[in-house]
Amino acid sequence: MEASEDAAFNKITRSLQDLQQKDIGVKPEFSFNIPRAKRELAQLNKCTSPQQKLVCLRKVVQLITQSPSQRVNLETMCADDLLSVLLYLLVKTEIPNWMANLSYIKNFRFSSLAKDELGYCLTSFEAAIEYIRQGSLSAKPPESEGFGDRLFLKQRMSLLSQMTSSPTDCLFKHIASGNQKEVERLLSQEDHDKDAVQKMCHPLCFCDDCEKLVSGRLNDPSVVTPFSRDDRGHTPLHVAALCGQASLIDLLVSKGAMVNATDYHGATPLHLACQKGYQSVTLLLLHYKASAEVQDNNGNTPLHLACTYGHED
Repeated sequence: MEASEDAAFNKITRSLQDLQQKDIGVKPEFSFNIPRAKRELAQLNKCTSPQQKLVCLRKVVQLITQSPSQRVNLETMCADDLLSVLLYLLVKTEIPNWMANLSYIKNFRFSSLAKDELGYCLTSFEAAIEYIRQGSLSAKPPESEGFGDRLFLKQRMSLLSQMTSSPTDCLFKHIASGNQKEVERLLSQEDHDKDAVQKMCHPLCFCDDCEKLVSGRLNDPSVVTPFSRDDRGHTPLHVAALCGQASLIDLLVSKGAMVNATDYHGATPLHLACQKGYQSVTLLLLHYKASAEVQDNNGNTPLHLACTYGHED
């Protein structure tokens, strides 16, 4: 029973590896001790008795609540603050058998007192684990238009807030938010290139007048195309895949977007869709002949990423 529960829990935590402290409200004053608490929590499976495991959990809580001067200051942290930090630690610390650990501690700790300090620490971890199991931190948006997930919305807004006002950034912003009308409008400006070609002596002409005409368009920063890239090497199709915008895949491909384009990490749009678990986007990209065998710079295929992040579909 615990094995299947652990597998389900691990699937959830793997999908939350992009989680940031600000996403779950970890206060800056409590982030100072998180690295030490994480190192201590990583020792849990080295503890051989229920009492040792409980002491390990208590030490984690004590480290979280310590001030920089090493004085324990429990009064400054409320239960909600503690829960936020524990949620972050559970996601970021690679412990594959939380359900087995909890079962072992509860079933074989015979001298427990419900209201002692060790019991409080255990209850706090149980509450955090149950919160994650219920899907309250799920980073995956629904396949429909709306965004019911607060964490995913925060991540998306963080992506948009990093963008400046250049035309390429404006295009990527509208793709990330699913604004199909604006995406079509921006990409339709590319049609002006056809007018420039018609003004040339012939399409392959290299006379001075034609050179100025062509070079002017190529160097124009206001021109956005399906091949435009940001500082990560992402194309418009990468952004659509990353943000789960299935409705824009058809549009971008019809405009000439390359389904197997790679970013600076060697990832294709299919890599990103599989990493995030967007089934509709994945199926559309495969329909447009996206390669499932391309490896990124770490040697991962899209299937590797789907498995790593626990996306069975």
